[in-house]
Amino acid sequence: MKYVSKTVEHNIRLMIENVRKKFKNGIVALKSVSFNVNEGQICSIIGPNGAGKTTLLKIIAGLILPDEGRVLYCDGHYTYSIIKNKDIKKITGLLPNSERSFYYRLTGRQNLEFFAMLMDIPQAKREERINKSLELVNFPRKIINNRFMTYSKGERQKLGLARALLNNPRIVLLDEPTTGLDPVSSKEIREVILSLKKGRIFVLCSHDLREVEEISDEVVILHEGKIIKKGPPTLVKQLFPEYLRREVKITFVDEESLNKSMTLIKDFQNVTINREKREITIPLNKGYSDKEIYKLILFTLHISECITSFRLEETSLEELFVKFFGKENESVL
Repeated sequence: MKYVSKTVEHNIRLMIENVRKKFKNGIVALKSVSFNVNEGQICSIIGPNGAGKTTLLKIIAGLILPDEGRVLYCDGHYTYSIIKNKDIKKITGLLPNSERSFYYRLTGRQNLEFFAMLMDIPQAKREERINKSLELVNFPRKIINNRFMTYSKGERQKLGLARALLNNPRIVLLDEPTTGLDPVSSKEIREVILSLKKGRIFVLCSHDLREVEEISDEVVILHEGKIIKKGPPTLVKQLFPEYLRREVKITFVDEESLNKSMTLIKDFQNVTINREKREITIPLNKGYSDKEIYKLILFTLHISECITSFRLEETSLEELFVKFFGKENESVL
């Protein structure tokens, strides 16, 4: 592999620099996109449909070429151009958002054997790599010799993730890894991803913003081919101060207890009351003083025998996304 430049760093890094892509139909999918992902990080790319997420993932994987810009990979000693390198498949693994990339009439193992051959994994090491990949994703061994067409959606996704790990890649690219899965299967996939991130770089596209907030170290928000915000999930939310919400919700055991609390909440501003739910909401504005927090604690202690729940709620990444991009985008979440 020919190197572009030598580096003194000793951690792997993926660098996307000024990537631009325009298709033949005139649509500009990506406009000067730049960001870095470091070893041990999970970076999630989010945005409404048509934002350029999948196009960017395909460029990182080397499946399509950008019109401008570079995708660079630093292995700790040298920096390589992924786009120009024929050995790209040796350092990347891809889980596409399509089941059609598998052969339905072949068994799970036969599928993995076929793709191991395409990856030029030496025949002597194929069985070892297949078994290791299946182990990493907790794929049920008792069904590995069943035809792919008999697998559930969750089992198909696990097999897809096992395929992405066959070549022991340093960069793992996942296109909507939990779309269409039930909550149990989604949780299993998330746990697998988190268990594998050490020593690797994960880049994933997802519409499940609760998932993104739960597992991501970095978030890149794309809109019309441009990055509008990037950073850790908590920081990204802070970059939209006009949409932030932080409040305490208190639920009472009965309406009588709620009524008794009315004389105690006069010291708090903008309190809302939901009598149907026997609930009050106290907003915690930015810069809430220690004195105000102390009053809230005293209030809670005073009514502790009369309440069934006390919880702090904050703006979720999903809520922020819907508010920023508009109600019409809620269907893609």
